[in-house]
Amino acid sequence: MDDPWPEFAGHDSLAWLLYPRMEAEPADYLLVATEGDAVVARGYSVPFALHAAGRDGELPAQGWDRVLMRAFSDLRRGVRPDTVSAIEITVARDRQGEGLSGRMPAAMRESARARGFAEVVAPVRPSGKPAEPDTPIEEYAYRTREDGLPHDPWLRVHVRAGGVIDSIAPIQAPPGRGDGDRPPATMIEAGVRISKRASESPARRDLSC
Repeated sequence: MDDPWPEFAGHDSLAWLLYPRMEAEPADYLLVATEGDAVVARGYSVPFALHAAGRDGELPAQGWDRVLMRAFSDLRRGVRPDTVSAIEITVARDRQGEGLSGRMPAAMRESARARGFAEVVAPVRPSGKPAEPDTPIEEYAYRTREDGLPHDPWLRVHVRAGGVIDSIAPIQAPPGRGDGDRPPATMIEAGVRISKRASESPARRDLSC
């Protein structure tokens, strides 16, 4: 399956380091959607201890980087996970617009529920934010339409699936240049942390945007 991620996503050294481990170690949390022999969508997630002592249910402020670090640290130290975090949901370019982007979070939540987890969280990069580079993420993330759903299409998918916007997960880099591992700050959009209860009723299948 082609990778439709934007250019800046390929400059995250932590992701490059830990992505292969997600495919090998907690492989039960890797989901794929297929049609025949073709993979049309994939979803990566990891279990971690959100409610461990010292964390107390507070989502990590740095988003997916810190979630990955916690997940593999917990795995190495034998800390029992209590939460599943989505890391990636990707739909093949030629299958976008068919509702798969909504079915994958629903499948991820069902998978977490089947493994006994009560909560799924997700660091989400708002897909429409690059069109408004000068709008503060704090304003953009909480903007809603007349029907009360988020203005941003990708945030809208997660809220329709039962998610609640928790907070902003800023990504810090020196202005105007990369820090060796990341591209310039102007190329990076802050993420939004989504929390959804895995024990809730299944997500709606009405996925129109």
